[in-house]
Amino acid sequence: MIFKLDKLIQIKQINLFLVLSFFFIFFSFIISKGFINNEELSDKFFLIFSICLIEIIYLLLSNKFINFQIKNFKENIILIIIFFLIYLVWNSESILSYFDVFLFFVSHICFVIPLIIFINSKYIHNLEEYKFEYFIQIGIISFFFSGFFYEIDYSSTIQSLILLFLALLILSLNLVLKKCNKWIDILLSVLIFLSLIKIFLLSSEKDSFHYSWVLGPVNSLNENHSLLDNVVSQYGYFNILIINKLTQFFNIESSFVIVGFIIFLFVIFYVIFLNKILRLVNLSFVITTTFLSFLIFGNIGYTDFAGSMFIPSSSVFRFLPSLLTIILFTKVLKCNFSIINKTIFFYLSLIISLIWSFESAFFTIFSLASFFITKLIFNLFNLSKQKIDVELFLSKFKVPVILGLSLLFIIFLYFEDKSIFLFYEHALNPISSLSIEITNNKLTLSFMFLLILGYVIMRDSINNKIFFYHNILWFSLFVSYSAYFLVRSVDSNILNILPFLLFIICSMEISSKHIEILRKISLHVVIFFLTISTIFSANQNKEKLIKTLFSSKLLTTPIFLNKNYLPHSEILDSLKDYKDRPLTLISGKTIHNPNINLPSFGYGLPILPLEQFNVLKFDTKQKLMDNFFNINTSHLILCLFECEFSYSNQDSNFYSKVFLGKNVKFKKIIEVNKDNKKEVLYLLSKI
Repeated sequence: MIFKLDKLIQIKQINLFLVLSFFFIFFSFIISKGFINNEELSDKFFLIFSICLIEIIYLLLSNKFINFQIKNFKENIILIIIFFLIYLVWNSESILSYFDVFLFFVSHICFVIPLIIFINSKYIHNLEEYKFEYFIQIGIISFFFSGFFYEIDYSSTIQSLILLFLALLILSLNLVLKKCNKWIDILLSVLIFLSLIKIFLLSSEKDSFHYSWVLGPVNSLNENHSLLDNVVSQYGYFNILIINKLTQFFNIESSFVIVGFIIFLFVIFYVIFLNKILRLVNLSFVITTTFLSFLIFGNIGYTDFAGSMFIPSSSVFRFLPSLLTIILFTKVLKCNFSIINKTIFFYLSLIISLIWSFESAFFTIFSLASFFITKLIFNLFNLSKQKIDVELFLSKFKVPVILGLSLLFIIFLYFEDKSIFLFYEHALNPISSLSIEITNNKLTLSFMFLLILGYVIMRDSINNKIFFYHNILWFSLFVSYSAYFLVRSVDSNILNILPFLLFIICSMEISSKHIEILRKISLHVVIFFLTISTIFSANQNKEKLIKTLFSSKLLTTPIFLNKNYLPHSEILDSLKDYKDRPLTLISGKTIHNPNINLPSFGYGLPILPLEQFNVLKFDTKQKLMDNFFNINTSHLILCLFECEFSYSNQDSNFYSKVFLGKNVKFKKIIEVNKDNKKEVLYLLSKI
């Protein structure tokens, strides 16, 4: 059996390829969960094995080892029935009644007709010869993306009818706006954009607990405490540093700075994505704007429209630097590094991505390494036929090579004396990863279809080496982002990376018309379904959305203890006996705004929030505590409750306790109780 890699699947094989891929993805899931007990390892095996099986199916079909031709209506119906059966077996959600299953299938079959009109086949391609296969393809893809209707109760006939009504409403709106004056369409889209910016970014609720994990290290930085020295952060290096510097520059609270900075990143990503998707779809600006705004800003309404800003690290703050680096790299590839300003911007972006956070570094390195390794492997086959001209290479690329080596040398000098392990401690620490295994539900299937789509786009371009290398780069970024979902496989994480996965799909180069059709159908189905789903969810949460839209408070920030908080007078009197002692204010599970009434602004020890510090390995915490008490032999702790202390990671509930380790002891100085409030001042000293 000899396989030829340059053979490609044909248009009439696409539907069979999708169904077979689905079957073998399910097979891969059964194998990984049945034979591997470790959840995290089984998830990784599932993803890798699925990709391998997709390639095997592609080879078998393209080389016609599977030469089954679906030629007539009967064979297409059999294919659909097989797909439905696999779908039923795959989905782990409980079946309450067969009538619910019937309603589910009928509802999605009914979507096919409005989808065909919404997609507009004349715009995509002339498909007269393959019209029925085209309808079947839309139907299959609609079931793959059924996971986006996460809030629908299919046992309710009313909800199913509401979905169909919304489908017709969106379809009609798109048709009307396409025929209206262009500026009316643009004006309405701007109003929608600004309204959703207000709802999801500006005035939305921000989770204090998760924001404290970013702002704790930001507020702890001072002349004695610095990143990669004795301040550790789960979220990286340069992102924490830039928030700290912006806070000092504008002289405002760090919570305002981080919210404003993340909103700025959201707008950048939105503009880039809008520019990309407008080239691929032929829809009104209102529909496109609504879709992108709900997708990027609103997490398509998941968790009662908490929005993408609810947790700071769930979207652009984590993923955008690596994405921008890959975008710039594709641009310098097109000009062969001949345009100096593009080359400089790429290297600056590369440096920022590498030091932004450990995850950002992983995303970037994995993508670039995959690109260069693939290119090396393919070029090795041509070494015997070509003569390598080293002088020509150096003369052509001397500027980017010199610039790249210089920047790497500067990074080496800067980080030479740093504690680099603090950069990756949280990411590689299993205690802090909170891994949850993948479940075989509808939303996971939607993710897996995007994986299939990305792979088949890349695979189809193998005969065009420029396109193929370009697609290897983007597909590798897709896989690296998928690791974020693999580590903690909850549905919300799929929706967090969904905008970036769709952007990657839009950024890949297409070699074949039928693959371009497949991509455009998929994008239109995603837009149609997500818009319907989010409008349905918006109706369910309309009171909350209206209240947020018309809220008088323009910018909402996470709520922490006020910077003007004044301890009891007895506490203040006791502090006078311990002048020049650094003081750490512990107000609860989160942090506090730097307090102008307390020594060190209440951040004498960079251990806030307590849980972020306590999930570190014991040896790491011990080294850091030794460092803190070498700088100052004693510290004050002011607790707004009865603090507890831990000495090792074996202590019960040690996450919420103040870690002392082996070489520190504590003494209670004073305790004040007033108006059901407690304040306790402790002295920590080196043994």
